[in-house]
Amino acid sequence: MREVLDRSGWSYPEAAAILTRAGLGNYDRSKVQKMTVGRKVTLAEAEALAKASGIQAPVTNPVDDYASKIRLLSDSDREMVFALIDRLPKADPPN
Repeated sequence: MREVLDRSGWSYPEAAAILTRAGLGNYDRSKVQKMTVGRKVTLAEAEALAKASGIQAPVTNPVDDYASKIRLLSDSDREMVFALIDRLPKADPPN
């Protein structure tokens, strides 16, 4: 988020107006500022800012996000997650 603001030259209120116009809710200076210091930016927010700025949104892999979260679980919770994953139906490989 900080990089988008720096590269676009937008102020917090300008970025807030862009996100609000994108229909993602009501944004103000404070909400945008929080996005620069810790609050995760949603995919919809990243896409709206990328579209408005012409700066490509970073591509994230949801599997990497899940893997990092699973590593933080206790051993018993991690075992439970893996047991649930094992119970999921197997998907056909993509063509």
